[in-house]
Amino acid sequence: MKKQNIILIILILAVQVYSSRFNGFGLKFRTVESEHFKITYHSNCEYLVNRVQQKFEQLYNIYKNTYGLTLPNKTEVVILDSDFSNGWALSFTNTITLWTHDTDFKLRGSHTWWDDVITHEYAHIVSIWTGMKLSNHTPDIRFGFFSHPNENNRIEAFQSLSTEILPFWFTEGIAQYESSRHGSDFWDSHRDMILRTLTLSGKLLTWDHMQVGAGKIDDYEKAYNSGFSLVTYIADTYGYDKITAMLRESAKMHRLNFDRVIKEVLGITGRELYAEWKSSLEKKYKTQVANLGTQVFGRKINKDGFDNYWPMFSPDGKKIFFLSNGKQDYGMQTLYQYQFDDTIKEDKRITPAMNISDIYDIHPQSGRICYQSAKSKKSQLPARQGGARMLDIFTDTLPSDKKSFNPFRKTEKQVTIKKGIFNSSFSPSGNMIACSQRDVDRFYLAITDTSGTYFNVVYPNLQDSVRPEINYIYSIDWSPDGRHIAFSYMDQTDRKIGIYDTLNHTCQTICDTKNDERDPSYSPDGKHLYFSSDRTGIFNIYRYNIQDKSLEQVTNVSGGAFAPSISPDNKKLVYSSYDQNGFGIYLLDSIKAINKDTVSTPYSPVVSIKPESTTSIGESRPAFRFPNQFFLIPTLLSEQTTTRRNNWNAGVSTIKAGVIFNLLEPLTITNLGTEIDGYFFLDVKHIMNMLTLKSYPISVDANYDMGIFGETKLLPFTTSFDYNLRGIADNDEFFDEIEGATAYLPYNALIQNLNLQLSLTKGERRTITGLHLLGGLNRYDVNIQDQISIKYNLNKGFRTGAMATYSHVKSEAKSNISPCGFAAKLQYDFWNQLSLKDENSIVYPESSSIPKEQYYKYKYHQILGHMKTGLSAPWYNRHDIYLDLQGTLLSVVHQDTTFPSFLLPGVWVPGYSYYYRDTKIKRDSISVTYDTLQVTGKAVLSGTISYRFPLWPGLIDKKLSFLYLERLYGAINVSGGAG
Repeated sequence: MKKQNIILIILILAVQVYSSRFNGFGLKFRTVESEHFKITYHSNCEYLVNRVQQKFEQLYNIYKNTYGLTLPNKTEVVILDSDFSNGWALSFTNTITLWTHDTDFKLRGSHTWWDDVITHEYAHIVSIWTGMKLSNHTPDIRFGFFSHPNENNRIEAFQSLSTEILPFWFTEGIAQYESSRHGSDFWDSHRDMILRTLTLSGKLLTWDHMQVGAGKIDDYEKAYNSGFSLVTYIADTYGYDKITAMLRESAKMHRLNFDRVIKEVLGITGRELYAEWKSSLEKKYKTQVANLGTQVFGRKINKDGFDNYWPMFSPDGKKIFFLSNGKQDYGMQTLYQYQFDDTIKEDKRITPAMNISDIYDIHPQSGRICYQSAKSKKSQLPARQGGARMLDIFTDTLPSDKKSFNPFRKTEKQVTIKKGIFNSSFSPSGNMIACSQRDVDRFYLAITDTSGTYFNVVYPNLQDSVRPEINYIYSIDWSPDGRHIAFSYMDQTDRKIGIYDTLNHTCQTICDTKNDERDPSYSPDGKHLYFSSDRTGIFNIYRYNIQDKSLEQVTNVSGGAFAPSISPDNKKLVYSSYDQNGFGIYLLDSIKAINKDTVSTPYSPVVSIKPESTTSIGESRPAFRFPNQFFLIPTLLSEQTTTRRNNWNAGVSTIKAGVIFNLLEPLTITNLGTEIDGYFFLDVKHIMNMLTLKSYPISVDANYDMGIFGETKLLPFTTSFDYNLRGIADNDEFFDEIEGATAYLPYNALIQNLNLQLSLTKGERRTITGLHLLGGLNRYDVNIQDQISIKYNLNKGFRTGAMATYSHVKSEAKSNISPCGFAAKLQYDFWNQLSLKDENSIVYPESSSIPKEQYYKYKYHQILGHMKTGLSAPWYNRHDIYLDLQGTLLSVVHQDTTFPSFLLPGVWVPGYSYYYRDTKIKRDSISVTYDTLQVTGKAVLSGTISYRFPLWPGLIDKKLSFLYLERLYGAINVSGGAG
């Protein structure tokens, strides 16, 4: 067996073994249909389908009457189950994807998950459909221009024009407002907190910024909340009918700007509407804050970040630990520490402590820390259950102030395995941990020992026929006496604090109101239970005195106060507070009661309900996994594919029109399904000839492009393919071997490539590693139009290979214009090629009148390496350095004659021609000129270094027509290549 085949078999086996551990090809989905919806769900979510189906059908007629719209086909709904949670709607495929449980998002209040997410996402579908100018099967129209490849400075431009012009604030505002109209959402204290703080600090998003999702992650949420408020203002001031009128007005073909829509419907400009709304907010919030009296908030100890949360004193009280995104633009948190040390300068007191990104707890006596993570291979579900990693408990030792390095000392320990744990808290003794465990859409309070050998769900009791419905458990704290466990949870309507008694196994709510109570934390002496509540309309820190049943307010802020923690001496309070820069860490050096009330009935029973019966959902069937969602994108391109006769560095433009098509299934967007895509572009001249029946659409003198490609996640590894066919028609010089002369003849070159790839990728979000097996076929044909048509094959062959990839991309607001991170690939291919001989290339066998090509054979190995990296300049972190380096090495195994130049690798260096005409061969005193690559050879190396810098400080934040100008960068580039 040949060496390369053995290598290929080994790689295939390696991928199969690797993929069996990391892929979810075994997931089982089923589908059930109602009158207007088709619901596809994880097999373990069947009991949820009836509730989801009834809610959607209830909304169908409401939204139909509101928007006067009848969707042409059933809306596809997907229900997924994992520790990750979200919900989204894709309007042009009429698909909604829902996860089974809520998520603890600090910038939003708590609501009934299913009712809210269903109402919200379905409102997206019907409202965006109402505002579409064309069918949902045409989400956008695209235009492009591609200059000739031999130009010194190429132009490659591509623009997409959406068929709907609805701005970000409007689409999100409608979805939230519709949910509030039907009792599933409401304007909560979190939204009010964000908008109040922005308004009074002069940092309300500008009118232009509200039109798009741009900036840091909290800017998206600011636009989200601003949209809810502004849509509510329009409905209250001008009438709700104006909202639907704006949708219908935006659907008109001549409306290209939403500001013109506002002017047409409301009679004022968008900026005038914004000024009205802003004025109303200022009046409302100035009055509210003026009535607060003296504010009590302490001092802020952090300077960086907008997501600083879950502060906690160290066991000795000399430090404060907290989670923070630091200088990151997005919410990837790390555990930081603040030191009470007067010998350290204030700006040096905060340093990174541990790579922990989730809610945690510290045991005072041992200095151990517990937290949740899905980083362990032990936490990975088998492939038949999806292959995802679940959240589990880990413990570790807090970092010491003494600098020491011992690579063999491992202090981290995994406690649970595949349990789906969302938060945890040490017992006073330190040998037990209380935690919350997720089971699909329900959460349970559980207790485990620190060795992980004992694990028991303690509340609610699964054996009870009537029990509480706990939709989420957010945070937990164990009382110092070890008897009680306080936890913040969400029932069917409100966020509350439950107290579980470990002795008599009962649970009650404490200080319950119709408001939001959260983040319970016992004082070290056990006398008080601190928590956050919005009972005044603004979140503040309260403490309940367990002995005299009194309730005291201890902060009075204008933003919001959350996540309290008390110092070991019971004298100081640290908490997270929302201000103009986001969530920050605040410290009160002394705790004093602002006001005090007696709670006559501090405890109340937890409301229990009878579990939903498994009502029949109709006939279910295995989900149909072939793509069935179709849409087309009309495209117009101008491309210079052929060369001018009088200028080899310029091209002749060909205008092509055609379509890009996509076939998806509902699970495609969540990386669990299959898609088939393709395109067809034909030069406009031949489209006209085809319409007038003067020619076939694919003729020898036509320029066209067509292709089909697809990908599926249904197998143990991702399988993808692509087939591309390009037809290039022109006139060129050909050497007639019979006549011994050159002739200028029309031709059509057909370039075909078929590629197959088997891939396994590991990781998500920022860091992804991939292993890929490659295969491909290529064929290049020429059809010459002389007195008779002469068609022959110029080159054909195949390749096999493998590729390894790695990427780590830093998430930043500037990533779209100046990304930082690292990406690399290493690829090996074995090529087997047949190329037409230079002389006596075509013969006529005696037994046949059909000409036969004569080939040279070439076999060779090729190794390609490519690396890209971007990093902040060491001397100024607002500037970036970008490096792109690639190299190719070719090793010939067999060649019938001199290795041809057109099989050699080559690169283009910006500022230089890609190829030039310098190779001349004489035949009977006739000189024939060929094209040769500028930089080519059996070993080729090229690279670019770029120094990038902003030309505008911060955000430009200006909208011009359909363009939003966010950032402007300049760059100094240096490129080179050698072969």
